Amino acid sequence: NLRDFFCAMPTRSLFQPTIRLGPADSPGSDITVYGTSWCPHCHNQILELSGTGATFIDCANPTNKTLCDAKDVLGYPTIYRGNQKLAEGEMSRSQLGLTW
Repeated sequence: NLRDFFCAMPTRSLFQPTIRLGPADSPGSDITVYGTSWCPHCHNQILELSGTGATFIDCANPTNKTLCDAKDVLGYPTIYRGNQKLAEGEMSRSQLGLTW
């Protein structure tokens, strides 16, 4: 359960630098969410995209600093579909075209 996962998370970084939010062959597998483990909007976004195949990149993890800088992540969450920046802020499944 993702809600339990977040309640047990440390305040600085996820234990893993990235997490896949469902099977890689899911309709949302081309979506990447850049955020942090301490951001409540990121928690909401992860719960919204659970099961879609999206990827969450934890920008608080030092391993991801270069990647987050290269993607011009200025606010959390920052959402990309492929190489296109869609938004800084939460988006619903329907706003991302993930309706099934």
